[in-house]
Amino acid sequence: MDVTLGYLRESLSNHLENEVCQRICKKMLAKHYANEEEFVKDLDDNEMSFLNHVLEKEIKYA
Repeated sequence: MDVTLGYLRESLSNHLENEVCQRICKKMLAKHYANEEEFVKDLDDNEMSFLNHVLEKEIKYA
C-alpha cells in the first residue's frame, strides 16, 4: 500500500462508526492501489464527500 494511503487509513480509523468510512476502509483492504490517484478514481461521490469532510478536520487538528 502506498505510504500516503496508509496515513489515510490511520486517520479513517478514528471514524469507523460511519458506514461510508467503513466502506472506504474495506476498499482499501480489498484492493491494492499503487498510488492515491488510483484510489481516488475508485471512490464514488458519497465517499469523496465524506473524505473531503474528514480530511478537512484532520488537517485542522494536525
